[in-house]
Formats: sequence, structure tokens, C-alpha cells
Amino acid sequence: MALSAAGLERVRAVKARTEDALLALSGVVAVDIDELVVDAGPVWGIVVYVHPGATPSMRDRVPVSIEDVPTEVRELTVELQGGMS
Repeated sequence: MALSAAGLERVRAVKARTEDALLALSGVVAVDIDELVVDAGPVWGIVVYVHPGATPSMRDRVPVSIEDVPTEVRELTVELQGGMS
């Protein structure tokens, strides 16, 4: 599944079907689509973001792939910026 428009549409469909289940996992705070690098090269994949305190067991609940779409777990850190005065 190289970086093609058709590949991206397929990943969007898989994400739409599985996002709620992923968000229900303990520690998961967001799900997105991004370019991932695998052995075969760059592909579209699903990125599952976990909070900074997520334990390895929380991370391990995310499957390596979903419907042949690769996944990657990333830590999400939110940095608040000061407002304009």
C-alpha cells in the first residue's frame, strides 16, 4: 500500500471502522492517519496516540496492523500556549 490516493482512501475507511474501538482502549487519546515507514518503504498507516503516562501494557493493546493497515503508537504531549493579550 504505497503512498497513493487509493491507498489513503482505503486507510481512511479502515480508520472509520475501527476508531471507536481504538479510542476505547485504556490510554488512547487520539487516532489519526500518517505516512509510516515499514520494510517495504513509506505507506499510509493508522497512528494511535497515547497519553505520556501510558504503560507498555497499554501500548501493547494496539494491534501491529488492522485489516493489513500498519499501525504505530506515538505519545501525545499537549503543550498549552499563552493567549494573546
